[in-house]
Amino acid sequence: MKRLQKNLRHAFDAAESAGALLLFDEGDSLFGKRAQVEKGTDRYANLEVSYLLQALEAHDGVVIVTTNQRNAIDRAFLRRFDIAADFHPPTRDQRQQLWRQELGEAGAHVEPALLKELSQVDLSGGHISAAARLACALASTRAETQLTPADLYAAIASELSKLGAAALAAQWAARAEK
Repeated sequence: MKRLQKNLRHAFDAAESAGALLLFDEGDSLFGKRAQVEKGTDRYANLEVSYLLQALEAHDGVVIVTTNQRNAIDRAFLRRFDIAADFHPPTRDQRQQLWRQELGEAGAHVEPALLKELSQVDLSGGHISAAARLACALASTRAETQLTPADLYAAIASELSKLGAAALAAQWAARAEK
């Protein structure tokens, strides 16, 4: 526990002295709810949360916490946040723009109808970005710069699989194999 506190103190001090902001990505893991003390490790975890609450309160700088699980954040942290902004999943039109953007030059030859089809899949911007990178990597394994529908379908299947949507992932994987 002391090591975590020492590292947090160092991060807060360094950010404050440099005038930098602190970013805690996936903040729900660090700013999570305190547990009922049932075993010794719960007590230490709660002490870490308490230390972090104090450090946040004393910090004279900007701290950004990102999460896609807001309900997992301890309410004591939420009370200390000046701003809590929710970002909603992209709409179908926004997903189509994201696909175009993320595919860049590699997507120049992708048919608009295919982009429209890809945008039907309810993926976040991060998943679209990862799928676009995978599709480009799949094309490069064939020493090609042009993406095929199969590359894009396989990439979507991969992202759906990561999300635990096995049935949908299998459907897209089957389309990739045709």
